[in-house]
Formats: sequence, C-alpha cells, structure tokens
Amino acid sequence: MAKKIEIISPYLLILFLCFLLIGFNFWTSTVKAGDTSTTQVIVGNATPVVSSVSFNEGDSVVLTENSTKTVTVRALITDSNGCEDIWNGGAEAMIYRSGATASCSADLDDCYLLASCSTDSARNNCTGGADTDLIMSCSVNLQYFVDPTDGTASSSGEQWYGAIRAWDLAGGDHIASNSTQTTDVQLLRALEASASVDFTTVAAGANTGASPIEMGVRNTGNSGMDPLISTSTGTGTLTCSTAGTCGSSTIADANQKYASVSQDYSVDYNTALSGTNTQFNAETSKPLHSTYPVDDQIFWGLGVDAGQQPGTYTGTTYFTAAGD
Repeated sequence: MAKKIEIISPYLLILFLCFLLIGFNFWTSTVKAGDTSTTQVIVGNATPVVSSVSFNEGDSVVLTENSTKTVTVRALITDSNGCEDIWNGGAEAMIYRSGATASCSADLDDCYLLASCSTDSARNNCTGGADTDLIMSCSVNLQYFVDPTDGTASSSGEQWYGAIRAWDLAGGDHIASNSTQTTDVQLLRALEASASVDFTTVAAGANTGASPIEMGVRNTGNSGMDPLISTSTGTGTLTCSTAGTCGSSTIADANQKYASVSQDYSVDYNTALSGTNTQFNAETSKPLHSTYPVDDQIFWGLGVDAGQQPGTYTGTTYFTAAGD
C-alpha cells in the first residue's frame, strides 16, 4: 500500500502546480487590464446681487440755476460666477422721487431712466478669475426744475431714490435701491432778468406814454416764485453818465414805473420803483418738463421831469426770487 502512494504523489504535485499557475495568470491579467471613466458636471449660473447702493453719496442735491446738475448712483455688484460675468452683461439705473414710485414713466420732473451704466474707474477692482465683485457707476444730469423734497417743499415728506439693476450673460438679474439713505433735492428759487431796459430818448417833461419797454423774467429754479424788485439807493438810480453835460444829476427812482401788462404811463396801478424790495405778483409758475422755460414779462415806463439836464443816465435795478 505504501508503494502505491509514492507513485501517485508526483501526479498530484504536478496538478497542484498547474492550478497554481492558472490562478496566478488570471489574477495578474485582471490587475493589469486598463478601464476609463468620464466625469461631468454643469456649473449653474449664479444670479448677480446688487448691494450698497448710494445716490449722490447720500447728500442732498443742490441744483444749479438754469442749468443741469450731475448726480451719480453707485452700487456693488457681486456675481459668484466672477465679476467678468457682470462686466460682459450690463447694468442700468433710475433716479426718481418716491411719490412717483419705481414704476414711473421717464420725464424731467421726477423720473430719470438711464439705459446704461459703466464700471467705476476710480473704485472698480475687478481682476477677473475668482474675483466676484464689481462696482458700477451711473450718472445723469438733473434739470434745474426737478421736484424738490426738502423741508420747504410741498413734497417734503418724500425723498429721491436711486436704483441699479444688473444682469449677467445668462440673463440673471437683480435690482436694489438706496433704501437706507434719505436724499432730498433742495428747493431752488431763482430768476434771470433781461440784461437791460433801454428807454432810448425821452424828452424833459415827457414820459413813455402808451409805449412801455418790455423786459423778460425767467424762472430758473424748481418752485413757483414772484420777483422782488428794488434799486440800490432808493433815491436816484438813474445817474448822469455823460461827462461834462448833466454833471451829477439823477432821475428819481419813482419816475420808473412797472406793470404786468402793457399800459399807459399815467395808469394809477403802475408800481413805482423804490429802494425797498417790492413783490411783483407775476406768479411765475414752476417749470415742468412740458412747459419749460417759464417766462413772464414786466412792462416799464419812465417819466422825465421838466428841467432835467440832457445826457445819458444809467443805473441798476435788482431782482430777487421770492415765494409766490
């Protein structure tokens, strides 16, 4: 029996080695085989965020008489896709009186719509790449007659707002205003009078009769007003300016008379010029976007006393805007 086992053992050993070799080749071939896997992700668009909106740096707007005043709305725009996403998108702004609301239609009284804005060259720090912030600046020229909202105005309970809307390349947008600020437009009473009134020649002992000289007064502010009219001395504004003829002669202030309509010099309700501010009830209304400029006329007459020395007489009359 022992002899038979010795004959079979070499065969078993050979069979074991064959199985071992086949298993090793199978394991090594599995490890060495190469496979690949594709990875994919879609980065979503981030809606931009408008913040830190400032209108006129939070200061009240002081208008410029008979001209425009440049004011600015500024805001920080943040986009998680990068500031260049806004740079390549865009921004627009509006400036409006709160009573007109953000849905107002564009006009020059209380609603200004700005079709485009630009990056603030003095403050912008968009460097691209991972930088997410961009500062936008939007400027507009306010007309001199925009509605006032300070304490002396009829709309004193309101204020002016500036708002900016920004959008990115994918169309995502956001709008915000300077809701934390109280920004007023100040009331401006102002006027502009004709540069001169030339009576040409009036003889001594005569007057301009039914042919007064017309001059214009323009409302150059944002409120209704009446002119206050006066001279500097109250005694003789028209002074001889011709050397060697009329000396230091003067024509009394009261010899100049004015009215709101063209009428004869002798009419009693003409107002005599004086050194005291006198309100001329022209009731010049506030200019509006549909009615500016607003002008009124003042008609001037002059009487020269008998015995007045001949020559050229000149003087100055002062006009000041007052509440109507």
